[in-house]
Amino acid sequence: MRQRVNFYIIVLLGVLIHASLNGQGFRLTQPAAIGGSFVATHLDGMPELTDAGPGLELFIKYNISPRIFIAPAVGVSTITDGTLTMENFRTTLLPTVELKAGINLMQGSNFLPFIYAGAHAFGSKTTVSAPPLPSFTTDTVYDGGAFVGGGIQYSFNEQWAFHIMGDYRYNFTETADPKSKFWVAKTGLTYSLQPRRTIPSREEIEYPLDENELSLDDLFREDTSGSGRSDEEEALALLFQTENESMSARTEETTYPNTEVGQLMKKIDDLKNEMDRRQNQIDDLENIVRAHEQALAEVTGRMAGEVATGSFGVLSAESFTANYEQGLQKFYDRQYNDAILIFKSLLTSNPDHRLASNCQYWIGESYNQLQQYTEAISAFRTVLQYQSSYKFDDALLMSGICYMKIGDRITARDNFQQLVSRFPDSEYAPMAMRYLGRL
Repeated sequence: MRQRVNFYIIVLLGVLIHASLNGQGFRLTQPAAIGGSFVATHLDGMPELTDAGPGLELFIKYNISPRIFIAPAVGVSTITDGTLTMENFRTTLLPTVELKAGINLMQGSNFLPFIYAGAHAFGSKTTVSAPPLPSFTTDTVYDGGAFVGGGIQYSFNEQWAFHIMGDYRYNFTETADPKSKFWVAKTGLTYSLQPRRTIPSREEIEYPLDENELSLDDLFREDTSGSGRSDEEEALALLFQTENESMSARTEETTYPNTEVGQLMKKIDDLKNEMDRRQNQIDDLENIVRAHEQALAEVTGRMAGEVATGSFGVLSAESFTANYEQGLQKFYDRQYNDAILIFKSLLTSNPDHRLASNCQYWIGESYNQLQQYTEAISAFRTVLQYQSSYKFDDALLMSGICYMKIGDRITARDNFQQLVSRFPDSEYAPMAMRYLGRL
């Protein structure tokens, strides 16, 4: 019978340890908690000789999964004939080494009941005092055994918890018969080294940074263009580029653990993606409206007093404005080839128009969005050949970015340096200096 009990205990312990070591997230150097316990040990079957001796224990706890844990421990225990004190008899267990694997029976509250099984080893020596005879101490002998038990833990806060547990131990390595059996009770404190994995309420959930919510460092590291620019063209360039990257990233298959938490994570991500899609639609509409207003203000303000020449092939101010807005709308609709045709047509019909350099700039922006960086660079360099332009600093910045994308870091550095030296008060000068710091 005892051999069968020992066999079942060893099998249970082996299964738990095997599941633990093959669980996800196990790292020997990353314990979940540490703690200490006051120990009381009683030798079973000899009530007339022993009561309960005191002891101390230190342990480390590893969470293999939300339900399974393992905990190695070391300490010292005693067995005495008095309650926590020696009258005539004391057995000292030093050191005691044990390893237990356990299962948490319930989660989601401050109370956490658990059961466990394990194995232990110890060295023991016995001291006997029987006045008037002198006391004597036996030599140290070493034994081992198995145990099963259970307990409960109560969490005061995120770090500290109180625990109380008890187990029954059987020393199957002893040569004596009957073999020793112990009742062990423990109580103490546990300090968590990891935050408790609780699910926050809906208003407390913090969503991770989305793909299209990029920080400046991420933008510079990925060589994207136009972040932080107030002009409608740069804002839209960043919006379209990061949105395309986000859509590509979301096509990759994401797997979630087959648990309640995993399913909740999937639902959160689905809702977040839907919210992002709706927000992107709103952003598109807002940027289109803003771009219309800015383009109209740009044309009407800078073209005040301009009179049409009336020559064959030259557009009137009204027609030029209408076509210019149409070209911008094609760009906003991501119809970049159509936008290029419209702006080139405006340059052909009105090459000396005050917004001719703007048309040339938008041709470069369209080529940039089509990832035709050589053509984009040519268009931006043409902007710089005008005697005057509202887009000099824009063209220098975008030229440098396009040179970076084709791997010409030296020329890119020259463009950024020109922007900083020629236009030190430009709103894009800080961005150019950031790029220079990374080249």
